[in-house]
Amino acid sequence: MNQDQNSKLTDACVIAGRQNVKRCYAVLATLMMTWIFSAEAADAPISSGDSALQTARVHKVPENQLATAIKLEQMARNGKFSDPFVEQAAKMLDHEDLFVRAMAEWALARKVGRDNNYDKVVWTEVSDKPWFKKWMAIPKAERVEMDWCRQAVSLGIYNDAKRLKAALVKLGSNAASNNPAELRLLYIKARRANRAKVFAKANLDFDEILLYNRYASHHKPNVCGVDTSWVYKPGGDIVVVSGLEKVKQETSLIKGKVRSRACTWARPLL
Repeated sequence: MNQDQNSKLTDACVIAGRQNVKRCYAVLATLMMTWIFSAEAADAPISSGDSALQTARVHKVPENQLATAIKLEQMARNGKFSDPFVEQAAKMLDHEDLFVRAMAEWALARKVGRDNNYDKVVWTEVSDKPWFKKWMAIPKAERVEMDWCRQAVSLGIYNDAKRLKAALVKLGSNAASNNPAELRLLYIKARRANRAKVFAKANLDFDEILLYNRYASHHKPNVCGVDTSWVYKPGGDIVVVSGLEKVKQETSLIKGKVRSRACTWARPLL
């Protein structure tokens, strides 16, 4: 789960069916690092002659569209994301380029997070604004790939041919092109190939994780402004997620039972 979605922070408390907690943390840490920096070559090496590259040449995405999507995300981050820009971002969710869609999604996620970050919940799963329903309907599998795009933008490599090619080498691939748009397509394809290899590893022998999520704390000082100056809104859940490579089912355990709590060092959060 991502931190912005539904304005919830997800604590990485992972307990896998047949594994002890310490081993599970180690496996997942390895998993995350391998997703990003795997040095193993994909079974089918990706080169500048790959079909994805040909697709990029036929359907070349103007860089200014990606720049616009990135600008929308920056506006949302800074709280300057008015309704016309929200609608513009929602339309970009239909764009053919994954990077454009990813940055538009991030902008909308930031808006939801910012709006829900105070004492009242503005956006819930049943909110009926068309743009919100469209954002919520993004498939989980696509959100995983959108996160790869976020990483590339956050690291500043998305428009840097040299750094994109270096990232491809770390992922076990290579490319002769120096066109960032073409390299971005190859970067995503390489990430897909490495993701499949990670889930094929023998030590990843469990298929369930336990996630705890809650709303972010917000500032609400008492008369002293010390002991309970930060509180959590009611809401949150403990969820059993079945299926790591592809989510099969999510089972709620305590939805609707988490009360509002003061955030202190002395008391547990639940």
